[in-house]
Amino acid sequence: MIFNKLIQEFLAEAKAKHSKAEAGYVAHTVKGQRCDVCTMWRPPNKCSAVAGDIKPNGWCKWWKRAHRKDRE
Repeated sequence: MIFNKLIQEFLAEAKAKHSKAEAGYVAHTVKGQRCDVCTMWRPPNKCSAVAGDIKPNGWCKWWKRAHRKDRE
């Protein structure tokens, strides 16, 4: 039962998000911009817009600086 629910949640999340290719995701920092200081970053390794595991020092074309005190 729990396994089936987890699978359903995973599939729903994947459908709602874009692929790494669509986002232009790369697993390295670009011009000082990195995922863990983006508004869409969800610790420890997720993004609200891009499906799959995301590296904290990754980057995509939708990057937007998060203005958080703990990241300054």
